[in-house]
Amino acid sequence: MNLCGTIFRTHYGFPGSPGTLAAINVVMGRKRLSKDKQEFKAADELLTIVFDAMVQLLCEPLRQGGASDELDIPKLAETITNSFCGEPSPSLFGLPCTTVNINALLFLRDVAVHIELTEAIKAGDIGRISHLLPLITMMMHGGGNTNYALEMLRLLYGIRHLWTDEWSTRVLSSMLVNPKGIDGEWMATDMLQENHNYLLKSIFSSKGSNMTWEYLRDAISTKIKTFQTISRMFEWEVGVGSNSTKHQKPSTASEISKIHGHLQEHGILWKPESGKCAQGIAVVDLQDLGAGKMFGVSIARFLDRHRLEDAVDLAETEALENIIN
Repeated sequence: MNLCGTIFRTHYGFPGSPGTLAAINVVMGRKRLSKDKQEFKAADELLTIVFDAMVQLLCEPLRQGGASDELDIPKLAETITNSFCGEPSPSLFGLPCTTVNINALLFLRDVAVHIELTEAIKAGDIGRISHLLPLITMMMHGGGNTNYALEMLRLLYGIRHLWTDEWSTRVLSSMLVNPKGIDGEWMATDMLQENHNYLLKSIFSSKGSNMTWEYLRDAISTKIKTFQTISRMFEWEVGVGSNSTKHQKPSTASEISKIHGHLQEHGILWKPESGKCAQGIAVVDLQDLGAGKMFGVSIARFLDRHRLEDAVDLAETEALENIIN
């Protein structure tokens, strides 16, 4: 959730700034998102849809011949990989090196990390998660989440330098749960806790002052999923569904079409017929800024807090730098 929020805030921008999430959100007509306050699911959904729309737009110039020809997948993969290694370069896609194009490629690079993390969690693949940790740590630093980033650095140091493989596996495995016991249904433990907190608040608010915190802790919290199951069974038995306040998801194809129109109009990841491209404010490169912070103050601060007995400072510093590299 923290990574999603960091990416969202970094690329949110302003409604009048073409290519930013704020401007695209206006085009899509969504109302539940703002820079400082957003629902995780709504923010995640927006990031994913914008990512899909931008990737589709990037694919167009890489098609061989007409629109009916198949996409040159190896060329696309090579181009995207080269663009994401180091500073994203629009010229690799045959696009002008404008600020808005660089911003768009930075957005794709950041969201690609978020999507990979999400899919790795769903699959319960702690190996993929472990490989992403250095990138996420740098992005947390770049986004200003210093305390969170230092905890990530501490975790990385343990996994890569201090603990045995067995202990590293135990620690990483403890971060995931699968309440349903179904493949592809794994989730982060903190997300499960958030879901439980929501259910607990619903029950507590319905009882009000008639329920003590002790009763909530001892009699309700440990059985919260059972109560949820009973509630759903009762609704099914009497034929009355819950009064859901969830929004109805609009057509993804329709929204992607709107995003394409916005990007093409302003010459973002697209060559406009007028030859004029929109101007914009440069977005922070989370990975580059985060790496700069880490190899400066953060590692020294970390060593001061978590110095090992009988350890040499130089060896510790080199170990931390190797973790990130």
